[in-house]
Amino acid sequence: MFSKNKRKTCVAVIPAAGTSSRMKTYGNKLFADICGIPVIIRTLLAFEKSPWIDAIVIPTQRELTREIEDLCKEAGISKLLAVIPGGATRAESVLNGVGFAGNKFDLIAVHDAARPFVSQ
Repeated sequence: MFSKNKRKTCVAVIPAAGTSSRMKTYGNKLFADICGIPVIIRTLLAFEKSPWIDAIVIPTQRELTREIEDLCKEAGISKLLAVIPGGATRAESVLNGVGFAGNKFDLIAVHDAARPFVSQ
């Protein structure tokens, strides 16, 4: 049972393991530039700035782990808890993120990395 007086903690699971198959010749949409900022960073900044989000977990393709970690560091994403391997489907990626977060948080928010126009 949740305490009425204690603020609940929340982790954001931001799945980023898609293959951008519909982008064809444009490459991975997560790294597409929108006014000088990659799509994934635009998404993460909304969660970084939110007072309701305490940590961020990003399930992604294994080969993108380092690149996403580096982008997060460059962008000052301080709430990044981990960039972890995603799954073959969005559901598997979310499950991996939730599993990684375990029971350390009261709440879990889920939002796709490729949806950059989310607000706090």
